[in-house]
Amino acid sequence: MTKINVFSLVFALVFGISQAHADGRAAVSHVYAVGYSDNRILIPGYWLDGNWQELSIVDVRYQTTATAMSVSNGHVYIGGNSISAQGDGQRMGGYWTDGKWRELRGWGETVIRSINAAGNHVYVGGFTRDSGLSPIASYWVDGEFKPLADLGGGTDSEVASIEVDSAGHVYAAGTMGWRDNMRAGYWLDRTWTELHAPAGTYNAGVGNIQLSDGHVYVSGFAAQRAENYTNEWRAAGYWRDGEWVELSAPSQYRFNSAASVFVKDGHVYVGGVVRKEARGTIPVPAYWVDGVFHALPNLDISRGADVRSLQVSDDGHVYIGGTMFYADQDRPGYWLDGTWVPVQRVRKDGYVLGIVLQ
Repeated sequence: MTKINVFSLVFALVFGISQAHADGRAAVSHVYAVGYSDNRILIPGYWLDGNWQELSIVDVRYQTTATAMSVSNGHVYIGGNSISAQGDGQRMGGYWTDGKWRELRGWGETVIRSINAAGNHVYVGGFTRDSGLSPIASYWVDGEFKPLADLGGGTDSEVASIEVDSAGHVYAAGTMGWRDNMRAGYWLDRTWTELHAPAGTYNAGVGNIQLSDGHVYVSGFAAQRAENYTNEWRAAGYWRDGEWVELSAPSQYRFNSAASVFVKDGHVYVGGVVRKEARGTIPVPAYWVDGVFHALPNLDISRGADVRSLQVSDDGHVYIGGTMFYADQDRPGYWLDGTWVPVQRVRKDGYVLGIVLQ
């Protein structure tokens, strides 16, 4: 009897049969999602059209996660981190190229947040630090270490997202500062540009950076203290060429953040989560299109969900990668135009941290 892979069948039925439309815009051929599975041991990998592709564990002494992905010229690049299981918490960062691991060295431990294969080079962003010291924003080009500490990075800094324009200029978005003084910005060819938030903001964070038609978009949040200083309000939004654009949500949600901005055909799409308060409230997955709020469905409204990545296909469909927190299991997948599409779950829990369309 012929075996049918249910995940491949779902993909074919939902989006895979036609590769072009009458207006000439190409449909999606493949959907990649990067992340990890968890059943007390963290296993890195990615999903190709819903099917799990396991990556090699860097060292059996370490817990390993895959955190970021880039697909270029048929090659799959995945950034990841390993955390020592020996009790010292030491982390080791690097990336896989078509499944082959390469460690990245810094001034001590390294942590990888973003990867981008552009042209003939591989750009990786994150931070490095010696044991016990503050993180230092850094990136690597083809494995060459480029710390940003002596170029405006300072301590308590990190790169969250990295992009490269057609001329080869590197945009590394991230944060500087810690706790009550975290500032958002980006380094352009290693020169820091701060992104200014509304008056009263004491913390600002970054989700991702995208370059579109000569403009720079950075998703993130701006936080303000409540009057009694026991809680905070957080507004989701994005910066366009340094100007803050706040994203509204229903009035009950006061602790919001934007994880991913994507610009397509002049429209601005942003994925994120909203909460009623910072502590003890359920994360509600959501996205905005040109500032209009859309809540995404939950499998379990008592636990919520997480949004990490958003992309829009050439034919206008919205893919949002994330994780459903359901009952006693965390389920990986993504939303396609607002409908939840699960990917293969090979262990008790699974987590999607990024999504790439090809």
